[in-house]
Amino acid sequence: MEPVSADNPYPNTLSSRIPLLVQTKGAEIGVRTVAVSHLQSTVSLWYLRSQSELQQDGDTGGTVASLNPSNRYGVELANYYTPVEHLTVDFDLAKVQRSFYCNRRR
Repeated sequence: MEPVSADNPYPNTLSSRIPLLVQTKGAEIGVRTVAVSHLQSTVSLWYLRSQSELQQDGDTGGTVASLNPSNRYGVELANYYTPVEHLTVDFDLAKVQRSFYCNRRR
């Protein structure tokens, strides 16, 4: 019999295989400007739909594959300011929304 350990919290139990790659679709669109001297600004909108993802399992401390798809979308703002040569100030901002879908019937 195998001993219980952090790597194997439930010894002698069957586990199911998970796929190495899952179907994921995404897109991104954005614009970049250098209208202000020494400042490059970019804004982009994006989304990502994944059939499954790894989630933290609080009981075992490991990760497990979810059985439900998820959607994530957001907006990103990136600014690079170079007031003098060899000095760049980087300011990034992101807002992300996520949603998980259950396979339950209502």
